[in-house]
Amino acid sequence: MERVAFYYSPRFLEHDPGRGHPEAAGRLQAVLARLERTALPLDRREPSPASRTQLLTVHSEEHLTRLAE
Repeated sequence: MERVAFYYSPRFLEHDPGRGHPEAAGRLQAVLARLERTALPLDRREPSPASRTQLLTVHSEEHLTRLAE
């Protein structure tokens, strides 16, 4: 069976988009706990920062400018 790669960093738990949003630390912790209970051969990888070029493949220049400001 091939390994299933996924990217994770404890920093992901710091992301807080606000109350009631489905992207919450508790949800991520539940997903991780469930993955660890499976028989899947997991390959947990640490993400690296995306380059501006990579970010522009999924975000507009305007969005990146707003974030920088």
